[in-house]
Amino acid sequence: MGYILKKTKCLWPIIMFPYYERSHTRSYTGKEWLRDIKADFSCATLYLTERDLRCKIIFPPFLLIEIELSDITNISRLEGKSGLLEVRFAKAKRGLLTKLALSGGSGIPKDRVLLNLGGEAEIWYRELVNRISVGPKTST
Repeated sequence: MGYILKKTKCLWPIIMFPYYERSHTRSYTGKEWLRDIKADFSCATLYLTERDLRCKIIFPPFLLIEIELSDITNISRLEGKSGLLEVRFAKAKRGLLTKLALSGGSGIPKDRVLLNLGGEAEIWYRELVNRISVGPKTST
């Protein structure tokens, strides 16, 4: 299956998993520092397909997270932060690295992820909103 949108980042994180608040951790997006980030991953590719949003490490190609479009509950721009989107979801498939990175903390939301898309954030936002409002397309 092909993809609709694809974004790869090697130097800065493309996907970040936040704490709820006050964790004293920071992550650099390439433009600014973000607070309260539990884990972030760079050297990864983000894909939007007809059925899901997924992120994989480039090499070895381990899955970080896969969210079916039907499970996405909300997409929003982070206020005052350019190039960042927040995706909230009901459930997701997490890869081993993600499970390890998010283990051992009660202040970690299991229903959201931040996407660091830079100048392409608006394109991704419009496409994601369109896809989740219409729902996944199935061929008959």
